[in-house]
Amino acid sequence: LVQDRQIIRDYLMPRWGKLKLESISRRDISKLQGDLVSEGRLSPKTINIIVGLCHKMFKSAVEWDLLKVNPVDGLKALKVPEKDYKFWTFEERDRFLSWAKANDPELHAIIGLAVYTGLRRGEVEGLLRDCVDFDRSFIIIKRSFCKKTHKLNEYTKGKRIRRVPMNSVVIQILREHSLRKLRDQVLPADYDHLVVRRFRPAQVKAGVNQICFHDLRHTFASHMAMSGISVIDIKKLLGHSSIDTTMRYMHFAPDYLSGPTDLPLSRKSKPLEVEGTAIGG
Repeated sequence: LVQDRQIIRDYLMPRWGKLKLESISRRDISKLQGDLVSEGRLSPKTINIIVGLCHKMFKSAVEWDLLKVNPVDGLKALKVPEKDYKFWTFEERDRFLSWAKANDPELHAIIGLAVYTGLRRGEVEGLLRDCVDFDRSFIIIKRSFCKKTHKLNEYTKGKRIRRVPMNSVVIQILREHSLRKLRDQVLPADYDHLVVRRFRPAQVKAGVNQICFHDLRHTFASHMAMSGISVIDIKKLLGHSSIDTTMRYMHFAPDYLSGPTDLPLSRKSKPLEVEGTAIGG
C-alpha cells in the first residue's frame, strides 16, 4: 500500500491528475512506459510494477462500470534481465554460525533461524510464539512484519500459510525462547540495527563472503537443491506462488542437466572440414 501510494503520487498524478478517467488512452500508458525507460533512473522491474499498478487500477474501473475497456490490456511488460544471487556454501554457513554463537548469541539465533528455514526477514521478525510447534517440530508461517509501516500483518507476502520443519539447530534456538507468551515475538530484537550495523561486520570477523539478509533465503534454497530436495518441496518450503521462481535454484540439484554434453561422436560421421582442418576426426 505504501508503494502504491508512492507510485500514484510520484508518477501518475503529475501526468494524469487533471484528466478524466476515460480520456487516458493506451497511448498514454505506452508513453509513460517509454518515458520511464528513456529517463534511465528506474530498473525494468520497477517500471513493470508501475505499469502493473495502472493495469490493476483500470481493471477495477472496468469492473465498477466506470470504463468499458482497460487501456493497459495487451501492453507488453519490459524484459527483466536475470540476475545472479549470492549465497553461502555449507562451510561458510557453519563457520559463521559457530563464530556468532561464541560472540553474538542474539545474531546467531536470528541468522540461524533464517538460514535453516528460508524465512524472509519480515517472517522472522513477525514470528510469534503461537506459531512454533515443538511437539511436531515445525513452525507455521502466517504473519509478516512490515518494516515500512512498522505493523504486524496477519498474512505473508504470498498470502499463503505454510509449515516449515525445524531441524535440531532451529529447535535448540527456539527452545531458549519457549517460555514466552503465545502472542510474544519469538526473537525480539532491533532488526534494523542488527541487519544494517551488525550482520556485515560479523561476516568479516567470521571470514565468510559478504551477503545480505535476504541472501540467507537463497542459501537455504540452494542447499536444499544441492541435497536433492525436489523442486516441488522447495517451492512449498519457500512459499513461492510460481514454480518458475523456484526453478532458478535447481541448477544446484545433483542430477541437473547431468551429462547432456557428453555425447560421443559417431564413428560413422565424417569429420567437419574447416579451411582444410579436420575437426572431430
